[in-house]
Amino acid sequence: KLLVEQLARRRPVRPRHPTEGGDRVNAAPLRVLCIDDDPDVADSAALVLEGYGCVTAACYDGPSALAETLRFGPDVCLIDLSMPGMDGCEVARLLKAWRRDHPVYLVAITAHGSDAARAAAA
Repeated sequence: KLLVEQLARRRPVRPRHPTEGGDRVNAAPLRVLCIDDDPDVADSAALVLEGYGCVTAACYDGPSALAETLRFGPDVCLIDLSMPGMDGCEVARLLKAWRRDHPVYLVAITAHGSDAARAAAA
């Protein structure tokens, strides 16, 4: 909940319709893409975030996440760092390069608690 509230405060207000005002009441919901090679984790995160009013999508590998980013246009991506194939760090690098005109908040998710995993996420 705290993450959703913090990100909602920092992003620019995007009205649902051009005729609506720009206040937070009429702001479009936060769009969050949940990326994890474990479908249960990605789907559960998406479901929880929907409960907080977010619009969500879930992907289970790097290449599909990149394609979904172009289609879905997320404000935030929750990215598992240790996916097989294209890992979360590579997905994040590509997203940062592609979305320079429309920045997206990237949140690293990992089950690894080591200093090396934290350094890779930074």
